[in-house]
Amino acid sequence: MKRATRSQATRAGMARAKKQGKRIGRPASEVANDPAVIALIATTRAKGNSYRLIAEALDAEGIPTPGGSKHWRPATVADIYNRYAATGGDAA
Repeated sequence: MKRATRSQATRAGMARAKKQGKRIGRPASEVANDPAVIALIATTRAKGNSYRLIAEALDAEGIPTPGGSKHWRPATVADIYNRYAATGGDAA
């Protein structure tokens, strides 16, 4: 099968699964949905701290990362914060 054909077949299959209500993609992490972690990120960001500083603080607190990596990354903190902000600040 050629690359373009495989790609089309994959996209069509994912579209069918999505229409059937199946969740597509990586499951959400418990850490990324933890209201305490979200609140810590939100309050620290509200104080004007950078995502890098927040990531360092999460590492210092020993809070596990959503993906299981050794250190928090600023982009991960930003993703969680932006999802929080998009929900109108609802941490739950």
